[in-house]
Amino acid sequence: MLTKKDKEKRWLITIDLDGTLISNGNEKTETDEYTISEKNIKSIQKCIDLGHKVAIVTGRPWRNTKTIYEKINLHTIVGNYNGAHIHHPHDVGFSEIKTAMNRKNFRRILDIDLVKKTLKNFIIEFDDATYMYDTKDKKMRALFHIEDKEHSNLLQCGLDFLPHKDPFVMAFRFDYSKTDRYTLITTLKRKFGQALNFRYWINDYRKTLCMEVNQKFISKAYAMNFIASYYNIPQSQTIAFGDGENDVEMLNTAELGVAMKNSTDLVKSYARDVTDYNNYEDGVGKYLDKFFKKEN
Repeated sequence: MLTKKDKEKRWLITIDLDGTLISNGNEKTETDEYTISEKNIKSIQKCIDLGHKVAIVTGRPWRNTKTIYEKINLHTIVGNYNGAHIHHPHDVGFSEIKTAMNRKNFRRILDIDLVKKTLKNFIIEFDDATYMYDTKDKKMRALFHIEDKEHSNLLQCGLDFLPHKDPFVMAFRFDYSKTDRYTLITTLKRKFGQALNFRYWINDYRKTLCMEVNQKFISKAYAMNFIASYYNIPQSQTIAFGDGENDVEMLNTAELGVAMKNSTDLVKSYARDVTDYNNYEDGVGKYLDKFFKKEN
């Protein structure tokens, strides 16, 4: 049980973006505009004014995190690619951490029969470029927030693509109706589980099934622990907000892991608490106000 004295200490608050801090204006479109509400911004700024550290930890790359980071007026470390890229946008002296995976695993994954049968598209993110098999795939572009005006380094590649160096993250989109997702992830974990992390996520409305791949020890919990250590904040004074499968390690590791109301039951099972409101109802901001006794 957290006491009033506990809440008066300096906390690290790590927050996921998609489905957590930000909302999209129209869930039914394929090119959603993702926004952060003024309420969430105001609540986060109040936390910062109280002396707490607020950090974004997301699966997104920096190119699609920067606008939100600046809108909140953050000056803290950021964890991108689920923790594979940890950096400080306002500290040129900070030694950024980049953790890539062995490029050979890409071909090994594509060579699996189960993958070949139902693969629709793939995307591979490097620090200097992004490669995609079908660059006209609106579903994949929307899921990875790729817009022509923002992403001049998007390159098309074929099924015979050989990565020129080790990537940060790989993601594969499979046929929604023909893929046995449980057999797929079991097969991949059995073959590569010692080296890689596999997480799948589904958008039932868009009928989309994707599999995201990172280096084994990379997770949002890894990023959160690094950021807490950097700011000399103990694990006992950490709060984490998330909604997806790639948030469960962070939710489980934080002293107070908070799942969003819109999370699945699986994600909620890893959390210590659940918000009363969804991501599009300012769930994060309202929870922080209540936790730090700053209700309006």
